[in-house]
Amino acid sequence: MVTSTSDGPGADAATGAATSMERRPFAKLLLDAINTSQHLMLPRGDPLVDIARVPISSPAHVEASPGSLLPPILELPGIVVTAPVTFRHICLRLNRIGEVDHPLIEVRSGGSLEMTDCRLEGGIKLQAGTSAHLVRTRVSGSSHAGISAMDPLDLSLAECEISNCNGEGLHVTSGSHLRVSDCTFSSNALNGALVDGKAGQSCFSGCTFSANGQFGLWVDSGSSVSWSRSLLQGNTLGDVGGRGSLCGQKHDEAFAAGDACIAWIEKVGEWLPATVLKVLPEAFLILAEVPAKIDVMEPTGPNILRRSRQKAPEPERNLGNVRSVEGGVEVRLPKSSEEAPPVWSKKLATYRRRKSAFLLFLREGGKGAAAWKALDAKERARFQLRARKENQSADKFTAQGASEASQGSNAENRAQRPARKSASVFNRTKHRI
Repeated sequence: MVTSTSDGPGADAATGAATSMERRPFAKLLLDAINTSQHLMLPRGDPLVDIARVPISSPAHVEASPGSLLPPILELPGIVVTAPVTFRHICLRLNRIGEVDHPLIEVRSGGSLEMTDCRLEGGIKLQAGTSAHLVRTRVSGSSHAGISAMDPLDLSLAECEISNCNGEGLHVTSGSHLRVSDCTFSSNALNGALVDGKAGQSCFSGCTFSANGQFGLWVDSGSSVSWSRSLLQGNTLGDVGGRGSLCGQKHDEAFAAGDACIAWIEKVGEWLPATVLKVLPEAFLILAEVPAKIDVMEPTGPNILRRSRQKAPEPERNLGNVRSVEGGVEVRLPKSSEEAPPVWSKKLATYRRRKSAFLLFLREGGKGAAAWKALDAKERARFQLRARKENQSADKFTAQGASEASQGSNAENRAQRPARKSASVFNRTKHRI
């Protein structure tokens, strides 16, 4: 059930008594559902904002109402789990109160967590003996690690994304079982994933580690990680660090001939499904399907890319660019959740500046193009208005930056011109010489 503990609503609100349930809509709804032994079904609407952490000490199940095209939004200082709890198609945002820096979800002794198709703006912390299973869930914006687990009983992640966290994307210490498949760890301040201590059976397969502030994967001394078909690219300090061991496939062998992948085609400006035709010493040869109206043919030499519905023989060509081919192509694992263009793409700046309404819809947990088309007109208009405002702010910032750069350049030019000989150039003295 939902209770008040030393770390619960009474302590966080500093009232010494139970916080008024009128100011805690999610806690009240959850308590009613637990008391009636029912699942809590939440419709999409205005965010449910709670003023205190919600401790859950009885089994609970929270999910979006059937047919919801967007997940309901919960804004609260945190959730403390000490029982089996399940979330499905829910967006949770950390609402920090005061200077206390809690994780968004903390799983304590006796608790377990299951999340499917969720969006979290804040971190998850697992204490000893707990477990968590996440599927198609995005974790971002944590002030520490995206997911921190100290001696967990069982932790599995499948098709998840952990990005833009102020620590590691995933930090696991000891533990019995760790299984990570088809996940993306990107743009985290420290390592994409860190495994330290005796982490038991740890396995990474089909994962992407990119643009992290330190290493893509750090395996500490005494740890052993089973590794297969994972891609590391663009991490600041390197791909793999630490004195632990990687067992199985080499960390730089992410693809084999015949593997499915996605490819960024610069002339198309999109990530498209593709197939690896051949693995060369320092590159991949791929076949991608692109819209027939777009010409991506090379002017000379064998064609690397083919238009859709065209059958072509495998080209023989030695390419020297790591994980890319001539003509502006980048290769990723098929379930990589990266949506931004590669760092070398000329379209990256535009992507960062321009945010379409559909992209904002996807980031809030929208379920694809069909769901976008079926979205209520008022809800779609809200996303369109938000996108216009963000684009206008970005344009204003860009214009201001360009103006400041121009002024700085003019000032620099003026400073470089020789000063005219005039009395104003020299400081006057009050004393006669």
